[in-house]
Amino acid sequence: MEIVHIASEFAPFAKVGGLGDAVAGLTGALVEKGHSVEVFLPKYDIIDTSILENLRKVDTLLLFEQDEQITTTLWQASFRGVSLTLVDPDPYFKEGKIYGNSDDTKAFLFFCKVVAKALSQREKSPDIFHAHDWMTGAALLFLEKPHEPKTLFTIHNLKYQGKCAPSYLEHLRLAYDEEVLSDPVNSEDLNLLKGGITFSDQTTAVSPSYAEEILSPDGGFGLEQFLTQNKTKITGVLNGIDTTYWDPNTDPSLISTYSAEAPLPGKLANKRYIQKTLGLTPSDTSPLVVSITRLVPQKGPDLIEYGIEKCAEIGGQFVLLGSCSDPETEKQFTELKRRFERDPHIAIHLGYDEKLSHLLFAASDMFFMPSLFEPCGLTQMIAMRYGSIPLAHATGGLKDTIFDPETSKEPNGFLFRVPDNKGVSSVLERAFSLFAEKESWNQLMLRGMEADLSWNASASKYLKLYKSK
Repeated sequence: MEIVHIASEFAPFAKVGGLGDAVAGLTGALVEKGHSVEVFLPKYDIIDTSILENLRKVDTLLLFEQDEQITTTLWQASFRGVSLTLVDPDPYFKEGKIYGNSDDTKAFLFFCKVVAKALSQREKSPDIFHAHDWMTGAALLFLEKPHEPKTLFTIHNLKYQGKCAPSYLEHLRLAYDEEVLSDPVNSEDLNLLKGGITFSDQTTAVSPSYAEEILSPDGGFGLEQFLTQNKTKITGVLNGIDTTYWDPNTDPSLISTYSAEAPLPGKLANKRYIQKTLGLTPSDTSPLVVSITRLVPQKGPDLIEYGIEKCAEIGGQFVLLGSCSDPETEKQFTELKRRFERDPHIAIHLGYDEKLSHLLFAASDMFFMPSLFEPCGLTQMIAMRYGSIPLAHATGGLKDTIFDPETSKEPNGFLFRVPDNKGVSSVLERAFSLFAEKESWNQLMLRGMEADLSWNASASKYLKLYKSK
């Protein structure tokens, strides 16, 4: 099949969060299954083009915003078997970042118009056109009927919907049905994510549980009624992880590599290294709990703070690797870091460090994820791959991938139902109790390490959707 994806992120060179990993993982798995895959991506000025293969200029398009003509250059390259078409629309995507620019909505709308124009000029339409999140959903509005392939739209995070004034589409000379695109919460706005769902043949959410949760008032963010009306075309397909990149047996960032066949010596060596490097008390018997996250409201920063305090109280060690974008949250965790700076059981690192993240997955006994909502989540799967037991709030993709000893005959982690201090306290105490039972703990660890967490199964499910009528 010829499959075209349009996305705002593609790991590793254009990545903010899990969206970049998901697009790269899915497209790579489709290539491995023998399909022709192309990804349209903005040519951000932050992209390191040196890691791309055969980068070359292939076309120039002239498009209009009202009466202003804009010249857009298309570049092509390849990366791990995926064909990349990079869209360079001057003056957009020139501010040194992917999101948070002067006008993201206008930039991504224009990007979508360019992609639709480029496809319309081809003699043959692809078999599938697959768009991801609100940033690219508008491309489904621009596609011209003679060249319109089967379309699929994926919701990675419903909270972000691309709301904008009607003038944004009028600016691009796009005719639209105001009733179809009208935002249910504020009728004066258009909702681009709603448009992507409306004009797709099929829609997916990134886990089966999340596909159900978005139909509820708590998870629908104002679109629950609209989504319920369209639920027959919504399917939950769980993301996978790149098991070549995230492999404790070959990971060059680790002090000692290891596999599921004999994980304990390697994990212990990495744990001792982290304890020494971060100034923690050397201990083979104290559970080391780790959290690697963006410190945003979705991820439950207040619960992370309480988890750190509780962990210290019951005799564990805790390492937080957290990035902040909000000044108030940064102040909160800067103060927390200062409070624990002399505590030999707590280490708080604000920012992101790729190598350190790999070491923490390998060194940790437990991985803490108290997300208030989590469409899929990748870090719990990475943690399991590295033999770290996930402790998480039972929501979205977390409860689709983590199975608790209290409810499952084949457990691989721990869940708590209510995202509050009581839930956090309970899950830590239960996990610490089982950690003392080495044989049971090792069985839990091995079950996670031996699970198939790759994109292979998920890619097969997408192919089935692509081929369905």
